[in-house]
Amino acid sequence: MYQSKFTAIVSLYCKIVCHYVHLFEYISTIICQITKISNYICPMKLNRIAIALLCVFAIACQNNAPLKYKTYRSDSLHFSLKAPEDWQTEEKLQGQKTFALTESPKDSLKEYKGNLVIWLEELPIPVADSVYAQAAVTQIKISNAQLNISPLTQILRGNKHYFHFQFDFSTVDSMHYAVEGYTLLHQLHAYNMIFTCEKTKSATYKPILDTILNSFTAL
Repeated sequence: MYQSKFTAIVSLYCKIVCHYVHLFEYISTIICQITKISNYICPMKLNRIAIALLCVFAIACQNNAPLKYKTYRSDSLHFSLKAPEDWQTEEKLQGQKTFALTESPKDSLKEYKGNLVIWLEELPIPVADSVYAQAAVTQIKISNAQLNISPLTQILRGNKHYFHFQFDFSTVDSMHYAVEGYTLLHQLHAYNMIFTCEKTKSATYKPILDTILNSFTAL
């Protein structure tokens, strides 16, 4: 009985915190009602408990909150896409034209963040999508002969047909990473996309990557 009441109250206050309603007095009151020890806990302790609970609920709500996306447009690289609004962007137009998306750090830990790099290649003549995709994979194999790259497959994301390949690699400090590669042609513009993250976090980033690919629009 008390457990069910406590669960309901936690759910209620989680919603309240998500809307930034600071109701410390109510939390203290509810704690008293649940534990029935209001006569033994001083108001100062109750306030501290309420603040601690508020912080815990705020963190829980933040972790469960859906990502907000923002549309990024690059006229120089001829595309637009949707990506998490708090991810950092960097565009380079000198030499090889690239656009990088990197997950913003959420703490002081220097852990590896998921990132996507897109580079544009302007073709002199039209080529078939499959021919360009195979050439892109061959170039990676020449540069990194030790990589075990998966066979090319064609996938549909949104209304676009990408050619997709995948490989894993490890660093000298035994960190394991997963790489998802995509190519897409639009007229004389060839887009190469490489998404990299820690291998153990691939499933976490998949919905984000799918959103980016679904929203990608060649201009």
